[in-house]
Parts: sequence; C-alpha cells; structure tokens
Amino acid sequence: MRTMDEEFSEYFTSNDYYQKDPLAFFFQVYYSKYGSARKYLIFLKKYLLEKNFLDYDMPYNSFVDAFKLFIDNKQEISKVYYSLLKDILVQFINTNETWPSIPTLSVLDIKAIRKLADKRLSEQSLELKTIIENGDLDVTLTFSEFKDEIQLILEELCQEKFNNSFLDIYPEKLRNSYGQITKKGCLSLYVSIFQENNSYITYLINFLDNFAMDFKLDSIETINEIAFELNEIREEITIASHMENLEQGLSDNTGMFNRHYTIEDIDVLDGIDFESFLQKLFTKMGYYAEVTQSTGDQGADLILSKLGRKIAVQAKRYNTKLDNTPIQEVLGAKAYYGCNETMVVTNSYFTKKAIELAHVNQVQLIDRDDLIELLESHPIYKDH
Repeated sequence: MRTMDEEFSEYFTSNDYYQKDPLAFFFQVYYSKYGSARKYLIFLKKYLLEKNFLDYDMPYNSFVDAFKLFIDNKQEISKVYYSLLKDILVQFINTNETWPSIPTLSVLDIKAIRKLADKRLSEQSLELKTIIENGDLDVTLTFSEFKDEIQLILEELCQEKFNNSFLDIYPEKLRNSYGQITKKGCLSLYVSIFQENNSYITYLINFLDNFAMDFKLDSIETINEIAFELNEIREEITIASHMENLEQGLSDNTGMFNRHYTIEDIDVLDGIDFESFLQKLFTKMGYYAEVTQSTGDQGADLILSKLGRKIAVQAKRYNTKLDNTPIQEVLGAKAYYGCNETMVVTNSYFTKKAIELAHVNQVQLIDRDDLIELLESHPIYKDH
C-alpha cells in the first residue's frame, strides 16, 4: 500500500482547495481512490494530524461520522448532477437529430457540456455553487471519467428512444393475437425500419430482453444469432415479393423476369429519371423520400427521413468512376438541409480518393454492386 504522502502529494500542485477546506478536500481525494470504504480512514486521520490539517485531535467516531456525512452529501449532489447532465444531453440529441446513432462528441463538446452542467448545478443553490467554485467535482471526476459517463448516458438515452419508437409508434406490429410482445414481431419491425442495417442490434437485444415474452438473453453469441434471424426475415420478405411478381406475371401473361428494374435498366436512365427511381426505391425501403430538383438541389438530389434520421443524398448515374466532387457537394448539403447523415448513390464505382474522403467524413457510399443488391432485395416493378 502506498503511503498517504504518496497518495495525496500529487494533488497539491493542481488544486489549492485543500488550503480552504482541507477535510473536505482530503475526503474527496480519498473517495476517488477508495470509494466509501472506511478501512483506511484511520490512516487518513493520522496523516491529517501529522500534517496539521486538523485543528484538533477529533475522536475517530466523529471523523467517521464526518466522512459518512460527506458521502451522503456527495451522493445527493451526484443525483442532481446526473439529472442535469441527462437533460443537457437529451436537448443535444434532439437538437442535432443524431438518433439512432450515438452522437460523436469532440473534446471541446465534452468540456463545454461539463461547464454547462457545472453552471446549472451551481444555480441550484448557494451551497452547490460554493462546491463548484471550490473545484469539488473536478477532484473526483477526471476528464476521462466524465467522458465515459457522458457515453453511458448517451447510450441509455438512445436505448430509451429506441424502446419508445417501438412501443409508441408501432405497438400493433410487435404483439401476437394475445397482445403479447414477441421476438418475431420485434425482429420483423426492426427489418421494416432499418432494412439491411444491423448497426442497432444491441438496442434490439436490450429491447427483447426487457419486453419480449419469448426471449431469453443467455449467450454471448446472441448478437450473431439475432443477425442470422434478421437475414432470414429479409429473405422471406424478398421471396414473398418475388412470388407476388411471379403470380401477377403468370396471371397477365407478361412474364416475370422483365417486370422489375435491373442495373441494365438503370444504366440507360437520364439523371432526373435516376433520381425519381431512387425515390421509389428508398420509399420501398421505408423512408420518406423527397426529390429536391424542383427547388434547386444545393448539393443533394434527395432527402430521406425515417425515425429521426435525415439523410442528404447525391444521385450520380455515371459511366465512369466518381471522384471527390459528389462527396464534397453532399457534405455541403448536409448543413443546408439540416441533415444528420449523408449518402452518395451511383450505378458506377468510386475512386480510391473518393472512398477515403467519404470514410473520413462518414458519408455512406452505395456503388454499383450495392445498388444491384438493393434492386434484388427491394424490386421496383416497371408497371408500378
């Protein structure tokens, strides 16, 4: 075990609060290292006496009582602080419309959020204001710890929004004939909302664990199992769609294989028809899709919306590889249209430089191969 000198000396140069209220200061440093455990308090008391940080030889029981009071006060402050921090992050998510993705915060974002939380906490009462001014919270919560705390709160808030979207917006799709929430209903709803995107499976598993009557979280392989079942549902939907197409083709003698668009059909469309086609495709994928051509696209040809997601889309029907230009244009459109995601769709491919730029700026790229997969999984019929 390190000596108390070794435990506390590093804090003297970075914080002068110990000169104003040494007992509170050392309780905080002690708490940051040992939590509410009392087994080392006797050594702390001895150290404070030796260093003349106590005015008199306080009875040990009184010293313990003072520490218990400090813990009680700290826990109460933590509750208030957590509530304020959560309110700030709720406003941040709603303002930036990042859900269902967890927002990425810069170092400056985190520091500003911390300052704002401290400011609002200090406004609660004069006592809390004094605690903030004395650096009370800074001693016990490092930047890294605060960043981790924010991340946990953001994950919790995004999970809450996921739960609410399932329970409040689509309740009938989750339940069986007895009104019970089932695993199959949840998975089917997930596919109808997020299509091919498996990024939010963790939300889905937590939802199933809390609400589905026929689901039990009992294996670390659960994510892989759920992903497999989601793919089975997607395949069922695709087969059902093709069966409907086959049935209609047989009934009106038009055949099946020339009824829906293929990549070869896309290759001969002009730019405006390509945008209109993508509007139909994304609508079938569950998005509200709006073409911007009537108002001047400002870098985006379509705007997609679904469950808080707002995506600026550049549509490029090209015969050659796409360079950085559409990536740069759609990034400009992101701010103009107030979007939280960006995408470029083409019937061609992207250059290496374009792919690198898109990766750095989190622009989703859909190239020829991706588009072929979408045409197969979400067929658009020519007479529709």
